Amino acid sequence: MMLIKYRHTDGAIRGTWSTDLESLLRHQMQGDDPAHGYLMQAEDIDVGLVSDRYYVTGERLTPKTALTLTADPTMFPADGRTVCRVTVTPFVPCTLLVDGQPLALTPGDSVLELTAQAAHTFFIALDPMVTAWAEPIAVEAADAAR
Repeated sequence: MMLIKYRHTDGAIRGTWSTDLESLLRHQMQGDDPAHGYLMQAEDIDVGLVSDRYYVTGERLTPKTALTLTADPTMFPADGRTVCRVTVTPFVPCTLLVDGQPLALTPGDSVLELTAQAAHTFFIALDPMVTAWAEPIAVEAADAAR
């Protein structure tokens, strides 16, 4: 059994608790919190994935849309000229975190272009979204002499 705390305005999951004793879960609820709701979930879902892969709509747990981050090429020479293009499929306006640095993708600018002058591994992740998720990727700019 799992208790899920979510934000009323958008369904974003703000906390999860899991135990076999429903009474312990009920003690976590804060009844006078107008900004948040609580959902008891009997379905067996990995508690570690709930906030990453689900949100709440209509007092039900709803799977987030799975997005795919794609880099082309995934390995490129660090020569300052070669471009690696990173896209999100299906496209939604979002923010990508490149080594922790936020970069927005918009309908008018939907491709992230990377170049490098020195060897470097870029770690790219989707900035957390309420209704979508994506597995992070790594892109390697290799020493041009390799």
